[in-house]
Amino acid sequence: MRLGVISDLHVDLQEDSYQQSLIKLLAKECRKQGLTILIIAGDVANHYSLVYAFIEQLQKAIKIPLYFIPGNHDYWSDKENTWTIYDNYCKHPKCLMTKPLSLTKNWGLVGHSAWYNHAGNFGRHSEIFLEKGIYQGYKWSDKEKINWQISDRQVSKRFVKTIEKDLINLRKENYILITHFVTDFQLQILPDPNYQVDIDYFNAFISTDDLAYLYRKYPIRYSFMGHVHRRQTINISGRKYFQTSLGTPQEWEKDSVLSENIYQALKVIEIKE
Repeated sequence: MRLGVISDLHVDLQEDSYQQSLIKLLAKECRKQGLTILIIAGDVANHYSLVYAFIEQLQKAIKIPLYFIPGNHDYWSDKENTWTIYDNYCKHPKCLMTKPLSLTKNWGLVGHSAWYNHAGNFGRHSEIFLEKGIYQGYKWSDKEKINWQISDRQVSKRFVKTIEKDLINLRKENYILITHFVTDFQLQILPDPNYQVDIDYFNAFISTDDLAYLYRKYPIRYSFMGHVHRRQTINISGRKYFQTSLGTPQEWEKDSVLSENIYQALKVIEIKE
């Protein structure tokens, strides 16, 4: 079984022709890599209706099982209740939240957005300040387009309980965890002494450390995530972490093309019984 994960497609930020090219090239890369499952780790688009439409189109094209989890952008709405959007995602047959996968006798897969809890800010700013999401005239868009009606810290803890419930229900010897948000501080926005105050502010909305005890308690062998538009694979405490962001053309290496960036962002593992 070959499982591939990619994130941060942001399909609605580009022209329609880009989206069709993305579907075609993703399908081609799935065939080339011999994938048996593809998972999108969040930030498909800026509205759930666009997410559903894209997932439907992509599923028709790739002809292998496709699953996804929402990222923060996928919850954005000017009108709808955020928890209603969340509940509808949980009901969607292609969404992994509350529906963990039994891959083999010994391997299971759990997927959930997770949520940032401000721990990556390392206490530089107060909780009241961070909850407002306004910094030097910039407002963090989640604060305008998402309303959980509870604090970010409370959302993070609530989602961790859901993730743990899925881990318990699977009862496997090995787990793969897919989140949108970063789950280890080493994978946040990289430090820079010239901009560290700014970096610490934005890292408040990048990661959560609430999953740390899950990594200690359960045999999670692989952890995939997006949100930070970076691509890398690192080992931490004997566990392999993948950052799988495709990002937007404006962020890519100069003169690189879509197919190259799909290849670089798509992280693939092989699971045997």
